Amino acid sequence: MRRIRDLGVEEYILGAREASKEEYEFLRNSQIKNTVPEGKNVYLTIDMDLFDLENVGNYVPGGMRFSEGIKLIKEIVQKNEVLGFDICEVCSRIEDKTSITAGKLLYKVLSYMERYKR
Repeated sequence: MRRIRDLGVEEYILGAREASKEEYEFLRNSQIKNTVPEGKNVYLTIDMDLFDLENVGNYVPGGMRFSEGIKLIKEIVQKNEVLGFDICEVCSRIEDKTSITAGKLLYKVLSYMERYKR
């Protein structure tokens, strides 16, 4: 995140639940926003830690249900021009809930991008 900030790009963090003391200090002193942007060109990084799934890079209990996360992502796509996206922190075995959810998420984001493209 800090590298993208050095490029002067606006950053938004939605759904984060845990950070180190240093990360909290960085966020407190930064211009990072925690609201859904509107009318922007965005690159969307979807960290699977957002969801309440165990086979992710940094499991934290209390994540969003899939329906909540997809609603948030749909709102971002509807209000902005999504130039691209990635899905990260899938740390799973074949055919488990996390990889299946990531596949479904990929399908949903692509369909929203097509439906709401500007």
